[in-house]
Amino acid sequence: MDANKLKKLRVINYEIGTCGICVHGLFDGRSRYGSCKYYTYNHSKHTDNPRQLSIHRYGYCKKFEADNNNYEVPINEDWKEFLKDHEESN
Repeated sequence: MDANKLKKLRVINYEIGTCGICVHGLFDGRSRYGSCKYYTYNHSKHTDNPRQLSIHRYGYCKKFEADNNNYEVPINEDWKEFLKDHEESN
């Protein structure tokens, strides 16, 4: 990676970390919408068991954990330093 590009990414605190590449995200194929294995909620109209939280592939939360075995497109070594847990960076 170009040294100046790398420097700029570091200066702006660039991060890669969305639900689409998180261990907690469940998505069918390339669907934009899926479910979170970490968070549940009680639906206001139903009294059955808690439900998995619906999520968007490009969203993120502080519980992000990179799924190193399940990338649609593998992350190049040069970019791996930007895979950060949001808890650590906030």
